[in-house]
Amino acid sequence: MGEKIRVFLAVLFAGCLLCAAEVPEVVNASSFGFNAEDATGCLQKAIDSGAKKVIIENMGSPWIVRPLKLRSNLHLFFKAGAVVEAKRGAYYDIRDTVFSARNCHRITLEGEKDAAIRMHKKDYQNPKLKYARSQWRNCIRLIGCYNVTIRNLKLLSSGGDGITLGRSYGKDARIACRNVLIENCLIDDHHRQGISVISAIGLVIRNCTISNTRGTEPEAGIDFEPDYPDEKFNDILIENCRFTDNHWSGINFSIFTTTPIDITVRNCTLASKFAAPQFSFCFLEPFAKSGGGLVRIENCRVENTLGSSLFFMNFASDTNYQVQFKDVELIERSARSRNIAPSPIVFTATSPKTSGMGGIHFDNVKITGYKGVPLFNLQSMLGGKDVEKVTGKVIWNGRTIDAAEAAAADVALHRAPYRAPQFAFRAPVKKLSPGRTMSAGIRWESDIVFWAVKNEKASFEIEQRYYDGRPNSVLRGRSMSYILTSPSGKTAPLPEFIIPQNGASCVKKYEFVPEETGLYRLRIPVVRKKGGGRMVTLFHGSPALRWGIQGIASQEGRLSFRNQPGMKCPDTVEGVFEVPAGVTDFWIDSNIMDITVTDPAGRKYTVPRARSQQQRLSIRRANGTKTEVWKLKVEKFVTLEFLFSGNLPGIFSPDEGRLPRVR
Repeated sequence: MGEKIRVFLAVLFAGCLLCAAEVPEVVNASSFGFNAEDATGCLQKAIDSGAKKVIIENMGSPWIVRPLKLRSNLHLFFKAGAVVEAKRGAYYDIRDTVFSARNCHRITLEGEKDAAIRMHKKDYQNPKLKYARSQWRNCIRLIGCYNVTIRNLKLLSSGGDGITLGRSYGKDARIACRNVLIENCLIDDHHRQGISVISAIGLVIRNCTISNTRGTEPEAGIDFEPDYPDEKFNDILIENCRFTDNHWSGINFSIFTTTPIDITVRNCTLASKFAAPQFSFCFLEPFAKSGGGLVRIENCRVENTLGSSLFFMNFASDTNYQVQFKDVELIERSARSRNIAPSPIVFTATSPKTSGMGGIHFDNVKITGYKGVPLFNLQSMLGGKDVEKVTGKVIWNGRTIDAAEAAAADVALHRAPYRAPQFAFRAPVKKLSPGRTMSAGIRWESDIVFWAVKNEKASFEIEQRYYDGRPNSVLRGRSMSYILTSPSGKTAPLPEFIIPQNGASCVKKYEFVPEETGLYRLRIPVVRKKGGGRMVTLFHGSPALRWGIQGIASQEGRLSFRNQPGMKCPDTVEGVFEVPAGVTDFWIDSNIMDITVTDPAGRKYTVPRARSQQQRLSIRRANGTKTEVWKLKVEKFVTLEFLFSGNLPGIFSPDEGRLPRVR
């Protein structure tokens, strides 16, 4: 090696050592400056300095910041009383987050007494401030990060989650967050969740208080909800935590992964002033029958004040998933709950594909209160449902009950398959009048039925809306096909409907000339993401069209509507239905208690207040020999479902002139 090259390398090596020496182990953030109006640049420079430990001092006023990026090998230490606060008038992007990191490692966010990260939830919820609707403005977002500690911090009032743990997308794999510890934190007043766990391996949440989550669904303290079916929920422990007054559950498990899960919740207390279960378990299709694994709930105490304690939605018994409750107390605290809670443990089925529900074991579960109701309650508009594979024993108000025997003996937990009503129809008999047009959004698959006359052109419009009032990128550009069935059973597809790339809604007009006279059926499909309907349909018939909506008679029969802020739909459903001659007794099931049915004489029938959010309105007519048109009205709802008994045709029309009639 020549002398010049040796000298050059020696100088280069010395320079590298000098540069390395210039990066201190510890820096004070204020050494990079402090601006009381906007300290973003100062704090980001401190983070980017390369120092292993960055100390955020208490400057007497908050560090006002726009979104900041974390890095690997960083210990961010908040001195007592130090506050990092989201800048007002910023965070307009729907995913703006105070601290975020992607594919980073060895990160610690730690505080002394009263150290906090604070956002402004009420600002983001205020439409006058023109923030785009969002559920992702978080205090902390970690994507594909590992070896992370978050300790001794207050995380307050985000526009999304206090903490989100998700996974990144590498060249060959999606990388979950790994080896994450969250302890001794107060996580309060968030818009969506206290903590959202999308994908994690080796997660411990310890000695935390998670409270007052309210703003947009699911509104849980902690929510395990994967974005894709191959997410990871392995080696997860939640212990010595308290969950208080979250608008939905303390902990929600939407576990529909194709990979096995392993979650333990231990020594936790859950309480709420809201009518919500504190442990909820939900399967979302189409992945409900995949994966497997175990959720353990051990030595926990539920002090629910208004609703049921445990909730299982579409929790299919033919999966490998198991839930075990050991040394758990379920305590009904308030006498007011007798107006709402149908039982301490509720099952609900919203999917026709879910038949048996279960896979749950009880070991020394003590229940106090809930007098005068069954141990289990099944809430569903659908038939063909069974509660099964529940095992073990509970001690209910001092009496030992075998769970399997209780489930087998309760006939309300075993429902026969839905049988579609069979009726022949004729043209509506009353002249058309302007009337009110039913305009709430149709959420699930339904049939629009309308009477058409041969060779007389019929027209209608279909409007598709994203149910949260804003576009969903996963669904943009997808096509939808509508199938039209003639009175004789001939089917024909209509031109495809393309979901718009931009905007929250799109309207398409259809016209056709009937080849037959009679009742036509238009199948309204549902666009799904992760198994849930993400769009609603508004049907607008031409002034001359006589039409109504009917549940899919061959499958389930229920009618389902959705209204939500941002959809710009009226929060009232009002229309008419026919009670044929020969029907004396009939019923209407509804998930809403504020439903009013009116007979032709003006007598009103309402759902009695009872211990269930799903109600049956049973009606007996004084004279069952006549055919009559009755009115139905529901007000102020977000999601509405109802089901007519099988002796009714089940067509619900905007007014009597548009109602197809039974022959």
